[in-house]
Amino acid sequence: MSDLNGETIATLSDGSGLTRGSAELLFDTVSDRSNWKLPVKGYVYPEQQEAMEQAIIFFTGSVPVFTSCEVCVGCGMLQVFAEGYYEAVGA
Repeated sequence: MSDLNGETIATLSDGSGLTRGSAELLFDTVSDRSNWKLPVKGYVYPEQQEAMEQAIIFFTGSVPVFTSCEVCVGCGMLQVFAEGYYEAVGA
């Protein structure tokens, strides 16, 4: 069996590849710890937005929404929200 973590799942705008392993590490920072298939919500740095978007699409099938952080105004972070896998597939 091949190592799927090294598989490129998306090509980012800078030409770099996002691997499944890297996407999983990012996704784990915003997914529900008790069940990754539940809705996604969390915080990311702007430089992570594109990779996080691709990671969320890959794991949930839903397109995330990014907004300016309302909790710590001026911190520079973004809030991210997305349907979870269950919602995205209609389960």
